Amino acid sequence: MCAELLPELIELDEWGFPILRSKEVPPSLLEHAKRAERLCPTLAVIIKQS
Repeated sequence: MCAELLPELIELDEWGFPILRSKEVPPSLLEHAKRAERLCPTLAVIIKQS
């Protein structure tokens, strides 16, 4: 689900596991990333803000 919500930063590997394209979230995608974090059913996405 997270890859569907944030395809700009998350893709799925050949087994369906999410892979981050970048560790940095651009400001323009921050709200989308937070939504993906909230809706991730396996809590695989965690946004750390500095």
